[in-house]
Amino acid sequence: LSVWAYVAPDAATCRALLGRGCERVFVDDYPRLARELGEEPDTSAAVRDAGPRVLVLDLGSSSIRASLVRPGGTILATVREPTPGGAPEDGPRAEHDATAVAEQAARQIVRLAHASDGPAPVAAAIASQRSTGLWVGADGRPVGPAVSWRDGRGAGIVARLESRAAEFERITGLPLDAAWTAVTARATLGDTPPPPGWRLVPLGSHVASRLTGEPPDVDPTLANRTFLLDAEAIDWSPVMLEAFGFETSHLPPIAPTVCPRGRVPWPGTPQGVPLLVLVGDQQAAYVGIAGPAGRRLALNVGTAGFAMRGRPRGTPRLPGIRRAPLWTSERHRLPPAVLDEIPVPLPDDFRRGPADDAARALARAVAFGEKAPADWVAALGTALTRLREVRDASVRVAGGWANAPHLVALLRSTLDLSVIVHEQTEATTVGAARLACAGAGLAWPGG
Repeated sequence: LSVWAYVAPDAATCRALLGRGCERVFVDDYPRLARELGEEPDTSAAVRDAGPRVLVLDLGSSSIRASLVRPGGTILATVREPTPGGAPEDGPRAEHDATAVAEQAARQIVRLAHASDGPAPVAAAIASQRSTGLWVGADGRPVGPAVSWRDGRGAGIVARLESRAAEFERITGLPLDAAWTAVTARATLGDTPPPPGWRLVPLGSHVASRLTGEPPDVDPTLANRTFLLDAEAIDWSPVMLEAFGFETSHLPPIAPTVCPRGRVPWPGTPQGVPLLVLVGDQQAAYVGIAGPAGRRLALNVGTAGFAMRGRPRGTPRLPGIRRAPLWTSERHRLPPAVLDEIPVPLPDDFRRGPADDAARALARAVAFGEKAPADWVAALGTALTRLREVRDASVRVAGGWANAPHLVALLRSTLDLSVIVHEQTEATTVGAARLACAGAGLAWPGG
């Protein structure tokens, strides 16, 4: 019998519960209690392990994680901090300070390096929230904030372009939505054209550029969420550019998901660590769950719920289901597989405030049998049904909330699928690491 506890308020209570055999303890102030318990970051495995490892930066909407990962998926150490900005206050505005995000990522790498006595990573990867983008000037520096995918200022543009929604979906593989980078970028500019030298780049591309000192590029998984990519040609679409009043010169070049992108600084290693992967977070999560060629039904539950399935490139797409490249490489310039996904937003009651607060509120609501979590899980089930194939008997679940026992129990009691919690719930980190290992020529044990 596994016993989990909600919610321990202090270090003494945590020690008492753990000493009595409690498997996990949930807390409201993790950073403070972890420091008091001497468990932030937990680097014991990293110190003992002298084998090869890769560095992964996961640029999430609510937090940034810097991790060391061993081939096979063992996370040796992680340094996690909240993402600067991003949560809407009043009204539709949601933004990140892109410079602060890049600087924080660099600091977390330094903290991670100082916490580990092992060798320098052999490769690095960046997995990023996909639709968050910003304008940079000719020098590559931000000329304004990074506008989050949560920003709602593009609603008027969506309404204006609604008559072309079907045309756009055939080109991009995506429904018309206010979250896409092209929509938010046009909303922030109004009707004026971008000034000379400006480029629209995803947040992950910007962070990669600031860390390596190389000009920004974009991989197809991030380019997809600009809403300007031709999904078949894997190139910028003239039709989409014309619709939003942009030109190719306003965008970075498209490069493969897995390819050299310069070097990330690492303390004590003058040459740095080769950055080999830039990938969207949900694509990385799917690779972490199902592998680079996986076809499994998957559910990633974090900031929102994402029902996902990989399919061979060229498989007919069902209308209304979002489709994106899964990954590309220098060898595979066109994606060998695509990712079909259906997002299921959190209930409104759990979308306000910091993500950690929302997660706790949802967990408590599940524990007390409130209606909103049951409705959300039912919506997740509907999304999985749309992606399900005859052979599917199970769904693999990962993401931060796969650690919440009440939510997992609700999934198991609601879905007509066997719910398998993935062995490593931080699937985004593991998937990005797996792609980096492939780029570095490292074998991935077990697959």
